[in-house]
Amino acid sequence: AAISKVVVSAIRYTCDCGTAQYSAKPPLTLVPIPITCTLTAADGSWTLEFTTRAINPWAEATPKDWLVSAPMENPNPTMHPAGIGYVKYEDLPKVAADQLTEQTTQDKKLTLIPAEADANAQAAADGQVVYAVTTINAKNPARIGLKSWSQGALVFVNGRLIGTNQARGQWGFAELNEGENRIECWIYVSKRNQFQFKVPSITWASEAF
Repeated sequence: AAISKVVVSAIRYTCDCGTAQYSAKPPLTLVPIPITCTLTAADGSWTLEFTTRAINPWAEATPKDWLVSAPMENPNPTMHPAGIGYVKYEDLPKVAADQLTEQTTQDKKLTLIPAEADANAQAAADGQVVYAVTTINAKNPARIGLKSWSQGALVFVNGRLIGTNQARGQWGFAELNEGENRIECWIYVSKRNQFQFKVPSITWASEAF
């Protein structure tokens, strides 16, 4: 029989990200929303109820507040000018807290060298690496999906690599622990990217965190 109507009703849902550092404000539909659907036959002879889950594909939360280092030596210089390549987490350069500067993203991007830097400073920075870190304070453990950061960076969440630094590899999943979680990026500095870096955005979560 033909279907006369489909009735869809979503369960009320909110997501509290637990911090003011995100560009999007709660509630966010980063978590799949339970949906109840009812199919009804045109002649009313039968109905079929089922549940599914959906997510808003345009919802995202982007960390805005970062601590950023000055450009430093590329730990994998043989890759220049291709990028940073792969380097184990324990072999990446670590930066002392007093060597980091607070920076707020603009249009989801960090500026890797001062805008007023002259040609000599730009040439010196090209091919080097900048370290950037932000924290997420999670109320509950959760699995998250991240994507859309600039190519040419190594991105780690709590010391675990996500995605790749190759073309179309800027996405991946990570586990958040209850409490503080660190997103760390080692970014290849490139004049081609106008000395900027688009930071990762959280686009999915297994549950509210």
